[in-house]
Amino acid sequence: MLEYNYFMIPASNDLLFNTFMGVKYLYSDILENTDEFILLLNNLLNPIVLGSGSNTLFSSDFIDKDIIITSKMDKFEINENILCVECGVKSAMIANKLAQLGLSGLEFLIGFPARFGGAIYQNAGAKGQTISDTFCSAQVFDLINKQIIELNKEDMLFDYRKSILSDKKYVL
Repeated sequence: MLEYNYFMIPASNDLLFNTFMGVKYLYSDILENTDEFILLLNNLLNPIVLGSGSNTLFSSDFIDKDIIITSKMDKFEINENILCVECGVKSAMIANKLAQLGLSGLEFLIGFPARFGGAIYQNAGAKGQTISDTFCSAQVFDLINKQIIELNKEDMLFDYRKSILSDKKYVL
């Protein structure tokens, strides 16, 4: 788990994540697109989903959950002034790309280590700006009903460093 957290804290079950012998497994190298992500979410019970682990500390005890790393889900497109991103896109990279194109609104993300999914999850912000200022909608997976739903800005219940994603069983 060292490579999945910025503080480089080892977890006692690092070896179990690299084998199929353990009850739980780390899904990272196999996950590269939305279809694979949905398949995992449909088949796993309450997994932990991480991007880059930039805001995560791991326990040194056994983690009795499946962990999905979304950092390879890094596709994005910009159509006119609308940005569509997968959850694993680096926030700082997107901020730089938009600035190069003369688009504004996400400049505050330039120094953020988070992936875009994490930035939305916690309504990241700095210098008086937040993700919710420019957010339109997101597709999330409802872990309870096992379906994809679309949430608009009002549905997200954004607040200071918070969104509905921290209260519901939704995965971005």
